[in-house]
Amino acid sequence: METEVSPRNHVPSFVRDLVEVRHLLVAEFPGITSIGDLVFFAQGRKMPRKGSFSAGGEYSVHGVACCSCFPPDMKST
Repeated sequence: METEVSPRNHVPSFVRDLVEVRHLLVAEFPGITSIGDLVFFAQGRKMPRKGSFSAGGEYSVHGVACCSCFPPDMKST
């Protein structure tokens, strides 16, 4: 029996992860208050397009968005 894949099952965890990433960005980089700021600063060469967080995890800005990768058990403080 297959489990139905529904966006409703994934959206809440995606939003929680997005909030978590925002908290890490704000804590790590002065002047950044949103993920949009990260993209803006990287596009303006005010910070690297790729980097890592001191608590672990990495980010990469591409085009008008970014990708963040973190260990599964990592949480911001």
